[in-house]
Amino acid sequence: MWDDQELSHATIERAASRFWGTLTLGAHCNGYVADALSRPTHLWVAQRSLNKPTDPGMLDNLIGGGVPLGQSPWEALQREAFEEAGLAPDEIALATPGRVVALHCDIPEGLQREHLHVYDLRLPAGRAPQNQDGEVAWHQCWPVAEALAAAAEGRFTTDAALATLDFAVRHGVVAAHDPLAVALEALVAGAASGAPAAR
Repeated sequence: MWDDQELSHATIERAASRFWGTLTLGAHCNGYVADALSRPTHLWVAQRSLNKPTDPGMLDNLIGGGVPLGQSPWEALQREAFEEAGLAPDEIALATPGRVVALHCDIPEGLQREHLHVYDLRLPAGRAPQNQDGEVAWHQCWPVAEALAAAAEGRFTTDAALATLDFAVRHGVVAAHDPLAVALEALVAGAASGAPAAR
């Protein structure tokens, strides 16, 4: 169990964290395609497998997963990159840190408390992710506006919607004075960290 400074004090089964309302850590990566001026044009959207016990069939980011005991968010992202999207180590090493979003949400299972570490990865046109572990039904490359609309409609998981919004705000797709951006700022807990070699 982590405290708000992400210091570990005890170990419980991750599946029980929402029942007890204990803090978990998540690592999500927005995969995007940009134009010649480096402006994001498309986001890679994943649909979670219908067999997943949590949020089956919901939309997700390119990569998204919980941080297990013994790994940092950055290390968890490296592992999930191959499992969820078939990305090689040298590809995910290019991911850049975004921000940490503090999620606190009542859900049917109990209480979801999570520090969501958000990263971005620009993928070249034509580089399509390929799921390896069966937890993703498909990946599709959507115009940024279409992905944002789906998030606003509640089709994304809560954490993936926040990671997508964080991406859009940081890249200027959503204006800083937009009510959604203002609401997000209240949840930002700091800057996500990455491996020193990726700086």
